[in-house]
Amino acid sequence: MAVQGEGKILLDNGITIPYILDRGNRKNMYIVIRGGRVILKLPYGADIAKAEDFMRGKADWILSKLSQPKDDPVPDSYNDGDVISLAGRRYRIETVESRTYFQPRFTDGKLEIAVMSGAQPDGERFSQLAQKAVIQKAVEIIFERMRELSSLTGLIPKKVTVKRLTGSWGNCSSLGNISINVNVVFYPAECLDYVIIHELCHLRHMDHSKDFWRLVESFCPDWKRIRAILR
Repeated sequence: MAVQGEGKILLDNGITIPYILDRGNRKNMYIVIRGGRVILKLPYGADIAKAEDFMRGKADWILSKLSQPKDDPVPDSYNDGDVISLAGRRYRIETVESRTYFQPRFTDGKLEIAVMSGAQPDGERFSQLAQKAVIQKAVEIIFERMRELSSLTGLIPKKVTVKRLTGSWGNCSSLGNISINVNVVFYPAECLDYVIIHELCHLRHMDHSKDFWRLVESFCPDWKRIRAILR
């Protein structure tokens, strides 16, 4: 969906930062760090020299992100051919040329995005459509697993909300309302189960006492190993 290329910039301190060039039908230039790679996203007509100067201005941020020991599995953007994992199930994102538009759909291990036959590809629009579909699918997965684990544990929340949370994977209020961070679905399925079980156990113990952790362990014996994956 985008014109790809490669390049590199040399910083004043002698450090070289290689990057992947992604030109698309977008208004602004920006940088994405994904899988340990720097992706420079530009409008079709953007000047490469100005874009590299833009990168140099962001060098400290880029180097900081690249130095982080754990790779964040949550995608920053979506492109044709990308493979994503939702609760351990893999999907390949693919374009489907069509004379009539259809909503993005998950089918047979794929996320299909409609592109009108003969239309100019729009990388930014493609990413937005894919992201919306992925989040909707993630919410469905989390609610389904919440129902299953609530039935298994006998712990039933009054209300469940799925959304992006800052600084936590989930929380449980004293009223019995549970919120789950939608981004947990990008981690292995066992991580999603642990987060849900953790919050369900707070319905009985609103603290992190020994009784709380014993209850967690009764439903998720390997919780310590799984929690380490999320940290």
